[in-house]
Amino acid sequence: MFSLLPACAQLGQQEAQNIDAKNAITYIDHEKLANYYADQAKEMAAKVEEKKQLLSQYENHSNKYGRRGLDIASHAQANIRYYEQATNEAVKQAGFHQKIAADLRKRESAVNAEKPNQQEQQRIKSRINSGSSNNL
Repeated sequence: MFSLLPACAQLGQQEAQNIDAKNAITYIDHEKLANYYADQAKEMAAKVEEKKQLLSQYENHSNKYGRRGLDIASHAQANIRYYEQATNEAVKQAGFHQKIAADLRKRESAVNAEKPNQQEQQRIKSRINSGSSNNL
């Protein structure tokens, strides 16, 4: 029962992060999400190493644990698989949000580069319009 509590807590955080991902609009939002997922990947990778060390300990000293040692080892292997999958998913999400952030940043810089030209065109149009209204 207590082993399920940390998993549920992580799901709650992940659900909250998914909501943030749905609301992400700017490149800054996506950079924050990319950083979040990169941090998650590091944490999960650390947990994989921790669980691998525990598994090694269980296997090296299986005589201490008796029959229960097989259950403990199998549970450790399941945890390793879970955390490896979580690491891979977090890395994938981080890459996805980094790509979106880069695309949005390019798009924003292209729009900003066009703005001076648009402003100049607006000035020219306003001069033309003001000049034509003076002639009437």
